[in-house]
Amino acid sequence: MLENKIISIATLCFLIGGGVKAESNLVDLKKLDFSFVIEMPYASARNLTGKKWYPESRCLLRKEVAEALLHIQKVFQLNGNRLKLLECYIPAGLLQKILTEKNKVSPVSVGEKEFSTATLVAITSVDKQGQELSMPFSGYQGKNDKPKDPFSRKLAKSHHAFLKSQMEKEGFQAISESEGIYQYKLKLEAPSLDIPWNEVP
Repeated sequence: MLENKIISIATLCFLIGGGVKAESNLVDLKKLDFSFVIEMPYASARNLTGKKWYPESRCLLRKEVAEALLHIQKVFQLNGNRLKLLECYIPAGLLQKILTEKNKVSPVSVGEKEFSTATLVAITSVDKQGQELSMPFSGYQGKNDKPKDPFSRKLAKSHHAFLKSQMEKEGFQAISESEGIYQYKLKLEAPSLDIPWNEVP
């Protein structure tokens, strides 16, 4: 009986003291595999708002999401290419401020509102030299030039098709193909988080 009470008290302390943050299970993708390219537009003023919002380009995701990307990265590396992350987790409070500002110059897409769940990524791929592979869309933040000649358009479509197929194979669903935004489908619905980046090791 006493043992059961001790366990119950310990469980309660866990939930109150650190359970909520533990359940978020956020990990730093770059620390799992240094080969990922991380370049967040909002970590500089080179974005649609013209303001810097992040202290640094850091990709935090739920552990299951990060592990799925590790599998995809290995497939791309077979061809000498790598994945490039343009957006990952954004704390809910900050996300609302960013989207409010962005909405003044460009419509907010459905996918962007879910970045605080740490299950979404804006993603593309790069070659051995770190140059982004061409895609048939304008891309995240509309920064890509669309291919113009038939050969370039065909090549861009093949790049996009391969990326999409590998993402879907690992459990991601395209939320906005034109922006390269994909969401990982967890078994349980992922709540929005508001954990500051500096609280995640």
